Amino acid sequence: MTNFMLEVERVARENPKSAALIAAGRVLAYSEVNQAVWQTATVLHRRGVRAGAVVAHTFGDPLVHALCMLAVCRLGATALCLPASDPPPYRAEIARRTGATVHLVGDALVAADGLLGITMQRFDLLDRALPIDRSVADDDPAAPALLIVGSGSMGRKKLIPVRHKAMLARAYIFQSMLDMTAHDRIACLSSLDYAMANQRLFEALILGAAYVVFEPQDVDPVAACRRDGVSVLHASVFHVFGLLKRGRMDPSPLLGFLRVLRVGSALVPDALRRQILSELSPNLYIRLGTNDFGPATIARPEDIRSTPGTVGRPGPGVEVRLLRPDGMPVASGEIGQIWLRSPGMIDAFMGDPEANRALFRDGWFTPRDLGRMTEDGQLIYCGRTDEMMIFNGINVYPAEIEQAMCQHPAVSDVACLPLKSMQNQDVPVCAVALREGQAVDDEELMRFAHDRLGPQRPRLMVVVPSIIRTESGKLDRPALGEQVMRAIGKRSPKGM
Repeated sequence: MTNFMLEVERVARENPKSAALIAAGRVLAYSEVNQAVWQTATVLHRRGVRAGAVVAHTFGDPLVHALCMLAVCRLGATALCLPASDPPPYRAEIARRTGATVHLVGDALVAADGLLGITMQRFDLLDRALPIDRSVADDDPAAPALLIVGSGSMGRKKLIPVRHKAMLARAYIFQSMLDMTAHDRIACLSSLDYAMANQRLFEALILGAAYVVFEPQDVDPVAACRRDGVSVLHASVFHVFGLLKRGRMDPSPLLGFLRVLRVGSALVPDALRRQILSELSPNLYIRLGTNDFGPATIARPEDIRSTPGTVGRPGPGVEVRLLRPDGMPVASGEIGQIWLRSPGMIDAFMGDPEANRALFRDGWFTPRDLGRMTEDGQLIYCGRTDEMMIFNGINVYPAEIEQAMCQHPAVSDVACLPLKSMQNQDVPVCAVALREGQAVDDEELMRFAHDRLGPQRPRLMVVVPSIIRTESGKLDRPALGEQVMRAIGKRSPKGM
């Protein structure tokens, strides 16, 4: 196993003047970042941080956050992000579950109870007079580089340990997926508090590219991207909706200067994809991937334009298979549960044997998603296994309904939910948000659905002001369910 920071150091030796980190227009070259990381690692070692330790990070300064994460990995310790926006009791519980012993914090922030608190400031980390002790490094760490706090069932968060070898593999897979080079400047609209961003930071530096961190004063991300020359931007559906709400000053796409706009994940409706291509960037990429697995498939702009619902083709070294509930492969064109294998996947969740038994099998991992393969090798996303509905004995896949209804020219976003019925099992209810200035009645929408979906069509159509989603783009099911139920009132489903 190799510490991924050795790759970063190799880049620093071979290209010392190349941009590594950019913050509010300030460019730090690889030689400067490498020195700052060594100095920070030396300071942390002197304060008691050792290889194998889980080190929590809570910062308001993204540049300090980045340098501390890199230094912790250089020591062979594990970086754990605990956002300042999370309640202190929640941060303390995560720290307890992960076995964290050290908490790095920014100015005016307080370490969790029971942890060694160390305050880190930008001025100190960039002081070139600080000493360096290279003996503190661990080139072959047994501990993970990163410990991600992911979503989980029953309110219990999954703990996802990403090892150095997997982090390296993820970087090289992503490099191929997005045709990234050392000339790219990479940014993420999520902060370094979250896995989406800190994994992109590591990947950029492994590949010798520059990573752009947005400072708190960067209230306009588009202006910040232009200022810092961003070429590859990573965003969630939540961020995209925010960008689309901006008024368009001219007819050209808002982010047309980007080489890549990568929106994660598969939860990007077709209508939204078309709007992004038209209003934000023609260079849209959609990825299927998870924090547990890393990147799996990528849909390039030409795929997105030609194939509704696609999440693209597997990345290099990624294997995809579709299985029936009995574990047998599905027939050609049939929907099945997605199973994945890749050098970037984790081995197991931390302290969760039940999830490990359910989601890992013989070296394969399932995110519990459903899909089908096209004849030309593209994966079509068909929703979650736990979201499949059974209506009068017929399997109904919400993602198929959503993909079909997004083809209606008046529709901007769609979500399909089940209405429980003792007689009919799961009655498919389709919530539809319309494009601004558009008007269409339920009857027309139902005819549109009937013509394209047949017996798998929704039985009730509800027009709502907007589809309520979380920051990651997932449906806020409780809130949307309440909204839909209020709209339904005493209406009866069609065709029942």
